Amino acid sequence: MSEAKQEVNVDEILDGTLDDLADIPEWKPYPAGGHRVVMTFERVAGKPQIRVKMKAIETVELANATDTPLQPGAEGSIICQLDNEFGQGTFKMIMGAFKTHLGMPDSAKNSEIMQQAQGMECVVITTIRENSKDKSQKFIKIEAVDFV
Repeated sequence: MSEAKQEVNVDEILDGTLDDLADIPEWKPYPAGGHRVVMTFERVAGKPQIRVKMKAIETVELANATDTPLQPGAEGSIICQLDNEFGQGTFKMIMGAFKTHLGMPDSAKNSEIMQQAQGMECVVITTIRENSKDKSQKFIKIEAVDFV
């Protein structure tokens, strides 16, 4: 995690009331549509995975007009599992969009593209993917990455 954590004074928390405690944040995937985001990338320690993190700036367009646009700062992420063709294909699509946008040569290493793309603003086109075993679990699927 790139953001520094605040020091926590446990005694102050214990001397407070339940109303002083934070609520559990609601986790839900970005709605299907186009969203302007800041994108970052991190390797998942000990696993062949890249976490693609997004922080919303604004929703550009919703696929379903009844969905709620993202609040600025809403966070979302996907995992590109590099030990299978689906994860590699998603990573390739995302990095390919950045490589083209940055004007990098075909010989650019994946790590160089990822480093140059770190913290860049882009527009992601998302859909919702359901867990094949548990249909109640829904995840963000990035269909395309574009730039304005």
